[in-house]
Amino acid sequence: MIKHKLIDKGSVAHALISSVHEPNILMPVKVTIKDIKFDEYNPLYLVKIVKFYDNINFLKKYFIGNSFSNSFGKKPRPFWISKDIKNVQNLENYLNKEDRRFYIVVDSIHTVRYKNELESTFNKIQDFLIQRNISELKQLSTRNFYSGNFKFSTNIEFFSNLRKMFIGKITDMKMDWDEFIKRL
Repeated sequence: MIKHKLIDKGSVAHALISSVHEPNILMPVKVTIKDIKFDEYNPLYLVKIVKFYDNINFLKKYFIGNSFSNSFGKKPRPFWISKDIKNVQNLENYLNKEDRRFYIVVDSIHTVRYKNELESTFNKIQDFLIQRNISELKQLSTRNFYSGNFKFSTNIEFFSNLRKMFIGKITDMKMDWDEFIKRL
């Protein structure tokens, strides 16, 4: 059952896209909705990218040459775009052609009408991913058998070092350190 508003075909919207090889790397983009396919859970949008919000170095690593689905029901395929593109504007101009091979299928839950909604959604997801990765780092670096360069003997030692790095950010979030640790 659809629990969010649909965006009309032909509308300008904002979306979070990711390649099939890097699903946790979300790229915020401005798009035009080209088509809609109703799925049993959430509708899918076929979109054309109008604007990127990331820098060219990030896009060369996670967009250019990575696989995206460019049609409903088809396997993802790589976007073969020259890595010689110098800036985001050149990439946007290159994709501006009315060429279906550069369309992307996006789940409707990753698509919103306004940029401020996209920014809010993106920040919540990024915060979650960062906290999850900190928790994973703690697990990896405090294992008993591990004795490499990044070994921490105890969770207390790990959190003591983590505190040095993040205490300013935690204060900005109006949260105390113990509350932050409990979230991990």
